[in-house]
Amino acid sequence: MLEKTWDLLSGDVKAIFLLAESNIDALFTAELGPKRPFSVGECALWARLTGLRFAAQVAAVVSLVEAPASHYEATTAAKEVMAIKYSNKTGHSIIKFLESPFAGKHPKLIQKGTKAAAAEAAVTAAEATATADLEKTKHLAAEFEALGGGALTMALAQEAKSGDPLRECWLTHEHQRGI
Repeated sequence: MLEKTWDLLSGDVKAIFLLAESNIDALFTAELGPKRPFSVGECALWARLTGLRFAAQVAAVVSLVEAPASHYEATTAAKEVMAIKYSNKTGHSIIKFLESPFAGKHPKLIQKGTKAAAAEAAVTAAEATATADLEKTKHLAAEFEALGGGALTMALAQEAKSGDPLRECWLTHEHQRGI
């Protein structure tokens, strides 16, 4: 759980954690970095490293969202992360939960084997396909550009049979120009 959370942090925030961990006895003098979006995951990591009270203080100092004086939301967010049963929830919903702002409403965790989990998997697959298609489109258009894209290249591409790589590159290039 904490490894997933760690992987979601920026390099700068990871450096702040490593510095704080190396100087755990002097946390109140640690530089916590600039104001930033403070996620549920980051809050949970601070709670694990320093305890709930200090995690709430970090939230109050660095979060772009003003933390209440009681530190209730930061404490609650950290406790929610610790209570997640990872074997029962979908990975995508866990990541969305960990990335969400510590204050306010959090996305629901989706139970594996439900209709919601199947819908989430379908959306994730569609996003992956769309990303792959976009990359292929960019690659084909770049290939056509590399061929010069001049009048002779265009004439050859227009005369090529359907499915010919040159024709596919040209069609993709023309499609991108029209967008």
